[in-house]
Amino acid sequence: MLNRPAARPTAMSRPLAFALCLLPLAACVSVERPIDTSRNAGVAPATAVTGSPRDMVNATRAANGLPPVAASAQLNAAAEAHVTDMAANDFYGHTSSNGDTIRDRVERTGYGSCRRAENIASGQPSQEVVVRAWINSPTHRSHILDPKATHMGFAGGRDPGGPNDPLWVMVLATRDC
Repeated sequence: MLNRPAARPTAMSRPLAFALCLLPLAACVSVERPIDTSRNAGVAPATAVTGSPRDMVNATRAANGLPPVAASAQLNAAAEAHVTDMAANDFYGHTSSNGDTIRDRVERTGYGSCRRAENIASGQPSQEVVVRAWINSPTHRSHILDPKATHMGFAGGRDPGGPNDPLWVMVLATRDC
């Protein structure tokens, strides 16, 4: 993968980007390290999971024999910064308007992670709906079921009148690799 700054979205690229993100949520994923999605075979279903985003994630992890993730104010800040950037600059993607990646956003908060993953989504009407969609998406679910994940951040934001309203970001990370 080339490591070059992302071009700022133009009026012509916004409809294309929006259309591409209408594809299944699995197309909108950012991971710093490859994650084995084979662990999704035979996992416990997520249809009955409700509550806060972290409660939903931890219930899914528990049903699959994994320890819970703890809330992280630093990862919440990284998620919030990305939601705010996407809403303010009318774009949808894993690379910030200034070219930053999930690694840059997490490091800026002071959370020294060696492994991180980011799920983003737009258009779901509530945090429960978006987290359920991620849980039921094989690639996003693999982030949630990453046995090395220890902390989580989550943010939602509005882009009134924009094509990506509302916006959602989940960050899962660990300091221990």
